Amino acid sequence: MIRVAIAGQGRSGHPIHYGVLTNRFREKFEIVAVADQIESRTREAATEVGARTYSDYSSMINAGGFDLLINALPPIHHAPATIQALASGFHVVCEKPIAATVADLDLMEKEAISAGRHLIPVQNNRPQPFFRKIREVLNSGVLGKTLLVQSYWGSFRRRWDWQVFQANHGGAMFNPGPHAIDHALILFGEQSEPDVFCRMDCNNPFGGDADDQCLITLFDKQRKAPLVEVLISQYLAYSPNRYNICGTHGGLSGDETGLNWRYFLPEEAPKQTLWDRWSVDRAYPDETLPWREESWSLPKREDMGAVGYTIQSFLSGVKLFYDNVYDVVECGADPEFTVAQSRRQLQVLEECLRQNPLPIKRDTPTK
Repeated sequence: MIRVAIAGQGRSGHPIHYGVLTNRFREKFEIVAVADQIESRTREAATEVGARTYSDYSSMINAGGFDLLINALPPIHHAPATIQALASGFHVVCEKPIAATVADLDLMEKEAISAGRHLIPVQNNRPQPFFRKIREVLNSGVLGKTLLVQSYWGSFRRRWDWQVFQANHGGAMFNPGPHAIDHALILFGEQSEPDVFCRMDCNNPFGGDADDQCLITLFDKQRKAPLVEVLISQYLAYSPNRYNICGTHGGLSGDETGLNWRYFLPEEAPKQTLWDRWSVDRAYPDETLPWREESWSLPKREDMGAVGYTIQSFLSGVKLFYDNVYDVVECGADPEFTVAQSRRQLQVLEECLRQNPLPIKRDTPTK
């Protein structure tokens, strides 16, 4: 049994981490302490699971009595809280973005190595069933060489909370961005480091200064990796499929609830000879390919509607993430989610921010 302390009981700390661990992992994880500056949030944990409560994360870490800290604080507190916990001898699971800069992450990793403790970045989106299926299809080779990957993240959502300020490390790049970039880098591959082009904008109507739309392109100048395009936007009134992927033998399209892909086998395709003259009768090359069609659907639960259907996929990713956390901390397994992967994400994120210096309207973080 791993004794857990959770720092932060907000949008991630409570519904994701606290919720999943109390509902699905009571035999592996015991929540023994929570910290949040809002008393009603900590009181809830005290009543439901008998957790000790604190108004700040530092006091909770100093008090000890746990094995693993889940850092679900706002991003500006990720580095200091994680470093304090590691230095105090605790393993840490840290929410995304794990740090604001590569330099901060290096300090966190250095402390983890010095303390002999695990630092595990939260990447609960990667193990979702639909993304595992995408990787399976691409790795099978049926689509041929992967040429283009397009992914879309967001909806139409106006925001006026703390995440609209750069001083809080808010914005699209710091919020869904780490998930989107993680996917992009996995599909780009590890054969080379990507070149990055990014356009970020802020159109917040309430005075926020953080980005709310980002277009990111990863490309390989040697053309050995696919072109990967990621759009993160709060202005998607009509949400497209999460993924559209083009290959030399076919393509794939879909989202968390279902995927479709079609392809042909080269040996079954009509044999053609390259023309060495002008076209005859003004005709274009035309053929009928022997397309094969396949699909995958997330197993449906009858008690879930359309929104719940997507949540089912999301929560399955959280469960698979914590399966690995338990195996790493308790059984000595290799981590599936590593600091090295997070460093690649932050390198992309830093380059995006470097290319797009947005005006700062408020330079002090929310207290």
